[in-house]
Amino acid sequence: MTESKPAVPKFASFKPKQLAPALALHEERKSRGHDDRQDRSNKKRRHEHRRHRSRSREEIRQPSLTIHEQPVILGNEIHDLFIVDRKGEPEILKYGLSYKYKVPDFHRVGAGRILGASSHIKIDRDHDTSASITLTTGQQTKLRAQKKYLNADFISLASGKGRERKRHKGVTPSSEESAGEDEKEDYRSIHGKSKSQPPDGFEYAIEDDVSESDAERSIHLEESLNQKSIRLSQRVNEFPQDVDAWLALIDHQGTLLQSGHLNQRITNAEIRSTADIKIHLYGKALEKCNSLQNRERLLVGMLKEGAKVWDLNMQADKWEQISRENIHSLILWKSYLDFKQTNFPTFRYEDIREVFVKRIKSLSGEVVSGKREVIGSLHRQLIYVLLRLTVYLRETGYLELSIAIWQALIEFNLFAPKVPINTIERIAMFKDFWESEVPRIGEDGALGWKNSTEHLDSLEQPEVLRDGIGDSLNIHNIFETWARSERSRNQASQRPARAMDEVTEDDPFRVILVSDIEEYLIAIPNSEGLHQHMLNAFLQFCGLPSAGPYTSSCQDWGSEQFIIGDSIGCDFPTLQHNQVSLLTELDRKQPDISSVLSTRITKFVVAHESMFGNSWFANGTSCKERWSEGNCPVSYKWIRNSFRQISQIYYHQDFMEYYLAFEWRNEPDTIKKVAKSVLKRHSSNLRLYAAYGMIEYSKGNKDIASGVFSAALDMISKTSRDERKDMIIIWKSWIWALLEEADNASALHLLLCIESGALNDTIKLSPATLLKTKQHLSSSRDHYLSAGEAACATTYVECLALLEYLTSQSRTEPQSSTQGDITSAISVFMSFSQGLASHQTGSTVSHELALQSAARLLYHHARIGPFRPAFFRRHLTNFLTLFPRNTIFLSLYVFNESRLRIENRDVWYRALRACPWAKELYIVGFENLSGIMEFAELKGTWKVMGEKDLRVHVDLEDMFEEIGEQEEAQKRKAPVRKLGFKG
Repeated sequence: MTESKPAVPKFASFKPKQLAPALALHEERKSRGHDDRQDRSNKKRRHEHRRHRSRSREEIRQPSLTIHEQPVILGNEIHDLFIVDRKGEPEILKYGLSYKYKVPDFHRVGAGRILGASSHIKIDRDHDTSASITLTTGQQTKLRAQKKYLNADFISLASGKGRERKRHKGVTPSSEESAGEDEKEDYRSIHGKSKSQPPDGFEYAIEDDVSESDAERSIHLEESLNQKSIRLSQRVNEFPQDVDAWLALIDHQGTLLQSGHLNQRITNAEIRSTADIKIHLYGKALEKCNSLQNRERLLVGMLKEGAKVWDLNMQADKWEQISRENIHSLILWKSYLDFKQTNFPTFRYEDIREVFVKRIKSLSGEVVSGKREVIGSLHRQLIYVLLRLTVYLRETGYLELSIAIWQALIEFNLFAPKVPINTIERIAMFKDFWESEVPRIGEDGALGWKNSTEHLDSLEQPEVLRDGIGDSLNIHNIFETWARSERSRNQASQRPARAMDEVTEDDPFRVILVSDIEEYLIAIPNSEGLHQHMLNAFLQFCGLPSAGPYTSSCQDWGSEQFIIGDSIGCDFPTLQHNQVSLLTELDRKQPDISSVLSTRITKFVVAHESMFGNSWFANGTSCKERWSEGNCPVSYKWIRNSFRQISQIYYHQDFMEYYLAFEWRNEPDTIKKVAKSVLKRHSSNLRLYAAYGMIEYSKGNKDIASGVFSAALDMISKTSRDERKDMIIIWKSWIWALLEEADNASALHLLLCIESGALNDTIKLSPATLLKTKQHLSSSRDHYLSAGEAACATTYVECLALLEYLTSQSRTEPQSSTQGDITSAISVFMSFSQGLASHQTGSTVSHELALQSAARLLYHHARIGPFRPAFFRRHLTNFLTLFPRNTIFLSLYVFNESRLRIENRDVWYRALRACPWAKELYIVGFENLSGIMEFAELKGTWKVMGEKDLRVHVDLEDMFEEIGEQEEAQKRKAPVRKLGFKG
């Protein structure tokens, strides 16, 4: 028998709206075969809900437009019920999220049920988020109820029967009834005071396999966390100056918050409350802390938590105050600058420039009044600030000023006249030199400040500079043509102009006067390696890695996101071609491992093999391979001229090696002439001989290379004791050259000669000779490691590993006739690595260099024969654990796994929000997205550059007005096509 459906309850306060006649007829026709009254009521409610949401979206887009209810028309106009939105929310594109005050209030209907799903499936509101929903079932609800009481802070002493609840409208239970119900259940609190039950309608989210043991574990976890809180609190009370204990207590607050929400979402209020607790604890810890290093850890953490509570203005004030009160802390000032530079809503070019200027003035004042032991540290900070400043100027479009600052710094500190004068007189003399407008460092005919002053009357003025570039804009393709014109003007601005040059008259930033650079003129002493420090910063400004064969580009300033921005201007078509070729190679059944060497990103320790070899990862000094013509951050010609001019007056073997590597990578046809000139001036430098020998080997001139290596080994009697330690580099370079030619016998012969220090044709492999060689290499490794020469010790470790590779016979890995014992060789590196880690030097440059040598041997082994991927995976994973950003390890790991995926999606707005100062990002976007994005969006983005005070050469405001006038004219006629695009 069919049950009658219960009547729909009616309420006097509810008066349904009348449907439009046409819609009512439509609903009646669709409801045939069903209960008319019930179905019509349900459909009406659904329709009203849809219409309300459509109306809300319209109000968001047009807040000034008044919406009037109109009759709903069927047929061809039924689409008026819906909104077609092809633009989306502009706030999401600009800021990454919706503007919360424009989002209308809404809620789901149906008590969590889902249309089309089974009736016992509901939305779990405890786990519901804005990005996803979680479903639950009736069975889970029952289990959830069980766990509710297992995990509660009370134990019920009543029977298991649920009490009846009478709910009658307008009827209130009597006091006796209420008291009687209260007496039915009594609770004994576990922790003391009992807690109230969750209100009706709320449930505890659980998994399907919830059991009593889960609840017990939850109770034990809570007890364990409480005990840990007590221990940590006691620790900071007993040892208030123990910063690690304070940090552990602060971190524990987050653990407590997470533990209380294992199956629930943490609310913003709870996050803010926990942040307030952490800030309070940070403040108490700072009261007990005096060390600058420990204060840095505490202050950075406190400001990180403050970002969850404070508004942007308060964050900025706090950062500025902390930076001012801790003038000697570069870390705190960098954090403050990073905050200011990446804050898109408040970012302005001039505001950030002022931050740099204030820091330079503060540090300069400290240098004058500071103690001698901190002078070097303050100058290193000044160099860093100048590097960050000039990269910032370069990327915001003020390239001429950034180049002029480096010209002034190098001339003022490396080319100064040798006269005994004070700093004020020195600055006055430099002003005269700058205003004379003779050629400066990097320009053709430049002699340097000292020589120019001595021969000022005989010097010729530089050739007049003429821009001669017209702006070619196309009104139908305005943004792409603007990008080309802007890039051309950027290229024309790669050298600061002089007053006599014929440049754009309406551009006041082309000519750099002495007053423009005066506040950045810093005297840097030639002590503590500060001049080399300054030159390394100069190289990084040019978009090149640091100098020095043992300088880690993973750990120096060049790895920072605000300095490494040179990759924005990389030759993307070439980069894409190389990556596609790599993908194609990896898709083969037996890919060639040499394909990994084509990676364009160089984040590893720079050593001889990467500077001068051609069968290992290159160090990235090749401007022609790295950038297409015109896309180099600064002029290639200017860089090359600067290197040549500096090498003639400044000697540091790291820089001289770098100069040779730069010439070898960019001008290989003239490298022999340059190398001979350098060796003539520094004839006893063994590292330079090793570099030249490797260059000749890479060019295929093996006999010449062998002669260079042999001559260098014969120079031992002419070298100093300090220079003699570099003899091992000659041996290693020659041995590797032979290994790459598969001449294992000759390579082994050289290894056995190392102990005697000279070539010996009569030496033969024997147990005694092998033992003597191993002992010499091991003792030398330990000696240089104890003497603080870790880089030299690493080279001996590499030679010891190569000896094991060519002589051991463990046979634990696949091995062909041309391969050696890779297991025994890698174990040498691993023992050295573990020793460094045990002495708390596990993250040093030398450690990274040692593991790179191990990776080179793994690469060589895989290139010439079979290998087991699991063996490679185990060791490469270990290397990446220690140095996760090293691109050598990453590239080899990717090859070994034979899978690589490149995501290519539109992240332009995201990039602009993260790097609002990077003008090149804007240009790249306009070049590639003009045919994809709407004209209004591109126009608004172009205007953002003006709002941020970025340097724009080609103005489009007149073009925008012309486009607007033409579009207005077209509206009066039949539209032809949208202006601003290719059409």
